[in-house]
Amino acid sequence: MRIETDIVKTASVVGLLCAVYGGVVLWPSGKQNKALAATIQDKQDKLDAYQLPDLDPLRSEIFELRTELRERPDSLPVGDLHDRVLHHVSNTLIYHGITEYDTSYRQPQRYARFAVTPIDVQFSGGFVQAFDVIRRIEQEDPGVRIERLEISGQPDNTSGYVTVNLQMSSFYLPRQREGGRR
Repeated sequence: MRIETDIVKTASVVGLLCAVYGGVVLWPSGKQNKALAATIQDKQDKLDAYQLPDLDPLRSEIFELRTELRERPDSLPVGDLHDRVLHHVSNTLIYHGITEYDTSYRQPQRYARFAVTPIDVQFSGGFVQAFDVIRRIEQEDPGVRIERLEISGQPDNTSGYVTVNLQMSSFYLPRQREGGRR
């Protein structure tokens, strides 16, 4: 009898512990699992609602643009341009009242389809003047790209007088030689 009572007590305690474990651990995690499943299903429904765009028109347009680009003549001027670029830079500086400046160019670099002449310019003037000179050099000469720009001035100078060091590249197509480009 005593053993039977102990078995009943033990079974009751085990049942109570299982009920407590189920109520404390399993039931809340089951609710969380249901909430996560609902969230996943909602996200899956939204993902299914998105349709992939039809890329065929874009592919056709890209093909047409590439064909047009291949058929378009080269847009870079032919022949060494450093003299023309230096003339343009000098005219721009003089137009803005800057008469003291230094310009120089280095040996052209030749590549398979084009060539580049590095050009250095140094001048001094007012900040607004310098900004306008740089803008005109860059905008009015499409074969030029400013590679490096250094503007320096004295902090105690209230007139806005600055010194500009400008490194740029002049792009062009080499002249044709013996039936082909160099």
